[in-house]
Amino acid sequence: MSLMFAKHNPNLTCIQVDDESAYHPICQEEYSYGWCKNTIANISEFYALGIQDFSEISFTLYPNLVQKNLYIDSIEPINSIYIYSIYGNLIKETSTTHNIDVLDLDSGLYLGKVSIGARTAIKKFIKI
Repeated sequence: MSLMFAKHNPNLTCIQVDDESAYHPICQEEYSYGWCKNTIANISEFYALGIQDFSEISFTLYPNLVQKNLYIDSIEPINSIYIYSIYGNLIKETSTTHNIDVLDLDSGLYLGKVSIGARTAIKKFIKI
């Protein structure tokens, strides 16, 4: 491969290759030739994923247009669920991990905040 352009990527720290000892031509941008990258990016056969790849919570709130019960699905055990108004006021709090009765809520947009361990994530839903 005679041209690889990966400049102007400030978060690119590693370029994984099959053989790091293989010849990688020196960057010559004016001739569109060589391996052009920021100096912070390393070329390596081995690349370890960062911890941020594992820190996000994956969960589902449904149905998005809810009347009575809001259901929560998650692979990981949920510690608590908070329901906030769009203005940030805490409306409900529960440790029930399967569903929340929202029949008593007024119609409108709400935020569902799920807590798993020390991590949290928020998704929107609409009460009709």
